[in-house]
Amino acid sequence: MDRHTRHEFYNIRGYDCKTSTNVSNTLCDLIISDNGAAFTSREFADYVKSNGIEHRSYALWHPASNGCAERAVQSFKEGMKKIKEGNVREKLNRFLFNYGITPQTTTGLAPSELLMKRTLKSRLHLVFPNIEKRVQERQQKQKHYHDKKSVNRQINVGQGVFARNFTIGSKIKWIQGEVIKQSGPLSFHIKLPDGRVICRHIDHIRVRNIDCTNNENEEKCDNDSELFEPEITILISTPETEQPQIEKPSNMTEQMEPRYPKRIRKEPSHFKDFHAQTFSFPDLKLEAKQEFIASLQKRLENDQSSTQCHILALQMLRLFSREKDKLVTMTTEYSLGLIMKMAGLKHYAEQTNPECVTIQDGGNQDVVVEAQKCLCNLIFNSTQAQRICSKNGCVEGTIQRLKTYKDPALKFEIKFFDMRMLFLLTALCSDTRPKIRYELHGFTYLMEVVDLTLRDAESRNTGLVDQEVDLICEILKILFNLTVTVDKNTLDEEEEAHFMRLVSVLRDLLMVKTLSKDRQEELTSHTVNLLTNIPRDCYEELLIPLNEMDIEGMENKEVEFDGRNMEAIILLLNFLFSRLDRPYKSLKESLTPILHCLCEMCRANRSIRKFCRARVLPPLKDEVKKLPEEGESFRNRLCKLLTSPITEVKDLVADFLFVMCKESVQRMVKYTGYGNCAGLLANRGLLLGGKSDGNYSSNSDDSETEEYSTLKESVNPVTGRYETEKSNPFEGMSDEQKEYEAMKLVNAMDKLQRGGIIQPSVVGPDGRPQPVEHILELTENMNIEDQTEETSED
Repeated sequence: MDRHTRHEFYNIRGYDCKTSTNVSNTLCDLIISDNGAAFTSREFADYVKSNGIEHRSYALWHPASNGCAERAVQSFKEGMKKIKEGNVREKLNRFLFNYGITPQTTTGLAPSELLMKRTLKSRLHLVFPNIEKRVQERQQKQKHYHDKKSVNRQINVGQGVFARNFTIGSKIKWIQGEVIKQSGPLSFHIKLPDGRVICRHIDHIRVRNIDCTNNENEEKCDNDSELFEPEITILISTPETEQPQIEKPSNMTEQMEPRYPKRIRKEPSHFKDFHAQTFSFPDLKLEAKQEFIASLQKRLENDQSSTQCHILALQMLRLFSREKDKLVTMTTEYSLGLIMKMAGLKHYAEQTNPECVTIQDGGNQDVVVEAQKCLCNLIFNSTQAQRICSKNGCVEGTIQRLKTYKDPALKFEIKFFDMRMLFLLTALCSDTRPKIRYELHGFTYLMEVVDLTLRDAESRNTGLVDQEVDLICEILKILFNLTVTVDKNTLDEEEEAHFMRLVSVLRDLLMVKTLSKDRQEELTSHTVNLLTNIPRDCYEELLIPLNEMDIEGMENKEVEFDGRNMEAIILLLNFLFSRLDRPYKSLKESLTPILHCLCEMCRANRSIRKFCRARVLPPLKDEVKKLPEEGESFRNRLCKLLTSPITEVKDLVADFLFVMCKESVQRMVKYTGYGNCAGLLANRGLLLGGKSDGNYSSNSDDSETEEYSTLKESVNPVTGRYETEKSNPFEGMSDEQKEYEAMKLVNAMDKLQRGGIIQPSVVGPDGRPQPVEHILELTENMNIEDQTEETSED
């Protein structure tokens, strides 16, 4: 394939390009090919070298680098299939001729015209405008569309990179190397540590932004499969890397220069890359593993070891702590106490004065972070570690260090992993909850950390950054664990005051802004989860007196209701509305907390209930002409969920709507239709109508609009939709025909009942459905004779 003219050449068997000279075998400046044996042979290399031709081969497994030739092969195969007549040579000649006179999209001219400077005579030929201009326009257009999706990538010679490893059977996907040459626009030659040189396309190259030995940019947690960070480097001593200590002779002076330059040992990355996503080591014998862990613990005990040595030892322990079993030697009191000491918790646990906490000096914060990660993994994977860490001062040390979070020199990672560890202990070990809440007063300290973070964000006027959101979310999960078992009906004055303050803090979290929309939703989700544990009487703190100076971005009419600021309730309703679009599979996890929270608020506070009703169930107008579940309004979307197959969601939605209707059956049927709310009414024994025993402020009638009043008489209470008057299907039928149709219906229903598809029922005295054995039992309480007589008299 000639790149300039797009002309295709095919070599016939017996044809030697080295000895033939014609128009299709002229010398060129550049040949781009794949890595086939014909192009990598010594004979071909000598041929291109002797004729001054540059030869480039594109990267392995990336045929798009030579897309022009690949597309020509595809066109050849398709063209040969379409030609039905003649032998192979005739088909080939016919295809080459047709291809040569066909104008190309890129050049705008036929390949033969560019090759021979004239147009070959044929049955069809076209005249195109200026070639150069058209090529430039087409190339610019291609570049324009390509640049829309492409990412600007730049790799320089001498830069450290990771290259894709295509070795069959190898588990290492990426190998590190150094770029030594750029062989093409997007292809590079990379030198590996073992001296080999490979060629890779830029799509198969990743830039090493940091040194492999730098572990400062590791992810924040690896106590579960989604957060494990594969940045682990292990220093393994081998006979090849260890240098024996040779005692110098007495006649040698200390100033003597060494014969050879000092050897610089680099940390091996093979173990890190090989076990980056490994969570168990079945091939490693238990005895060998225990010996290795014991040697690592000795390194940690040695205070003379360097900081980097401690970090590497802890990284190795963290790697082994991922296993769910075989953690016997790592979950002893000695081992956990040693890691706890490296995490700095022992220093804070030994302080007896709760009012004055001394900040630990001299400890390396990177070592502390690595030790915290080990503890998180061990607590997550071992019940024995949970039991020991709840009693060995780990909890006390974490609570004590909470008081030092104001120190700007304290790294965020230490704060985050402190909270992650405390969350794991409160979630997996219930004995720690009363200890943290009552004995250590952790409930108050945790709220102070959140309040302090919010004040810092307010002083910056930039909102919460991602790190602050992560920290607050961990604290909210801890507070949820501390309050989930609290009896809401037997609170003393102190506990009630703590909950009132907590609700005030949660309101500030609902109002605060974050740098990204996803983090805002995550923060709101954790806030809503904690609101479900709040006693009903404390929801009043979400409503504050209206202050015009504090309202930003909303008009007073939208926020003000009964003289209160309803901005927090608006945010909760908007959060519910946004989650109604979630797929069915995640509806239970995403909707049940916010629905439960709003139900409790509406039951406890009259102003919240009235405000939610005005937003969710406004007075009906001409929308009654559609089914309640048809449309995109708040009411329509909630009515759709009344028939959801997810029982928890269906019951909570029905409960929320019923509370906003003040638990009145008549209002519920009006807004949802009897068919949609029949399940709720059956569960509560209200199928015959009436009102629940809920305690509400008044029994005021529901207001109706003029549009609804004109359509009210024609609204079908079962469907909740306006329906025009329909003709009587029995009109014109004789009594025998009516009886025949009735018996057809009875037989059909009886067949469905015997097949277990339906279960006919009657409404019992308690307002709940009672099943019947036969379909005709439904007519026992019907006075058909009296109705017939009245009809005949009329």
